Amino acid sequence: VYCAGSRAKRLEVSGRSGEGVTALHSYADLVALVAGLEGKSEVAVVGGGFAGLSVAAALAEKRKVALFFAEEAPVPGLTPELAEVVNEHLQNRGVRLSAERHVRGYRRDGAGRLVGVETESEAVACDYAVELVGVIPDVEPLGGRLELDARSGAVKVDGRQCSSEDGVFAAGD
Repeated sequence: VYCAGSRAKRLEVSGRSGEGVTALHSYADLVALVAGLEGKSEVAVVGGGFAGLSVAAALAEKRKVALFFAEEAPVPGLTPELAEVVNEHLQNRGVRLSAERHVRGYRRDGAGRLVGVETESEAVACDYAVELVGVIPDVEPLGGRLELDARSGAVKVDGRQCSSEDGVFAAGD
């Protein structure tokens, strides 16, 4: 049974390297996030899945938060009625929703400090950013032995978790 896990996907955009941007997936990422948020007042959360919504709502307790997501509504697959409830809940907590926005880059000042997020249609000030834009399956140790799913990059399995090689099963996030 192969269960190697995954790591956080990071946006490949200008201004991504440097302090002030954390891709959140592991406990170590969480420790970095908590330390990085010290003294920060405006946070951009990038990603509209359940994790992105939860992080945005929690951070809005003490900070100004803008939530960016590529879809029309957060959490693809929600009914329009439930999406409206989620949107209203976040807005009531003070979260600014930026639907159908793709982050194109991070803006930095002359000293390299994060000062904002840029999308295709707007620039929003922030002094910290959290990315929750998916995961990358850890398949490198397999050395190409198993067939991978073209869309996700994970080990391709059938309904019983059987991989392309007899006797090898795969599971994970």
